[in-house]
Amino acid sequence: MGGFRDATAIAGVGYTPFSKNSGVSTLTLAVDAVLAALDDAGLTVDDVDGL
Repeated sequence: MGGFRDATAIAGVGYTPFSKNSGVSTLTLAVDAVLAALDDAGLTVDDVDGL
């Protein structure tokens, strides 16, 4: 169980609208959700070094 000792994790929540056919790609939905989660956590893309 090593590897995470003294590590820090910050969590945020992001989601996209639920629909059968949103008209956008899965990648676009994923990016939108990630950006919303970062905003929720008070972070920017530059603050992230892994996921």
